[in-house]
Amino acid sequence: MIELMAGHNIPPGSPDYYKLVKAVGIPLPIALHSDMFIPTIVGQGTDEQVKKWLPRALNYSIIGTYVQTELGHGSFVRGIETTATYNPDKKVFVLHSPTVSSTKWWPGGLGVTSNH
Repeated sequence: MIELMAGHNIPPGSPDYYKLVKAVGIPLPIALHSDMFIPTIVGQGTDEQVKKWLPRALNYSIIGTYVQTELGHGSFVRGIETTATYNPDKKVFVLHSPTVSSTKWWPGGLGVTSNH
């Protein structure tokens, strides 16, 4: 799908993208990237974050997903147990989900995958 889109200059979220998705006729994992990850960058990212991540997301050099809730908490955001602690030495966030109820429970998993 990504190769087809790139070969025909079809950006994610465009009308032609949705025509392709409909033509395939089955849910595609790439839909989370196009329908959730990219809009989250655009709608919630700082100018610096948008500048850094949006071009990479649009050209698929990174593939992102979106996680919204935990198994034991549904939409009760204040009950979420997972913590994210920044490790400045490694320049990464370390995620800690301490219990079964803190398991991420929404299609798409977590994080960003890079092609490079």
